[in-house]
Amino acid sequence: MIQDKQIIFAPAKLNIFLKVINKRKDSYHNIRSCITFINLYDKIEITKSPNTNIYYKGPFKDNYEDCIIKKTLNFLKLKNNINLRITITKNIPVQGGLGSASTNAAALIRGLEKMKIINKSKIED
Repeated sequence: MIQDKQIIFAPAKLNIFLKVINKRKDSYHNIRSCITFINLYDKIEITKSPNTNIYYKGPFKDNYEDCIIKKTLNFLKLKNNINLRITITKNIPVQGGLGSASTNAAALIRGLEKMKIINKSKIED
């Protein structure tokens, strides 16, 4: 049974170190890194809705033209006409090196899994 709402907190992260190993054929890089999380969070609220909409609010909201949440939803290709209202309260500074985009995407996936909308093990296949 699909749950109607989920709230997930996405922590900021700090790189202790980051080493670029090489550039891959797909233009991405293989890296080695060590991270730690800090006590600063973005809040991701996911609610079933008649239409899919993404809203940003909070002290570090922006007009995200290159929205990681949209990219993540497109990658997941949600089926069964599932529409969601996703509200992200941005407490982590954007482009501050604290990983807010990547932790927001991971939090979205965790929330959708908790709502039983996706099965993470099927994504990894």
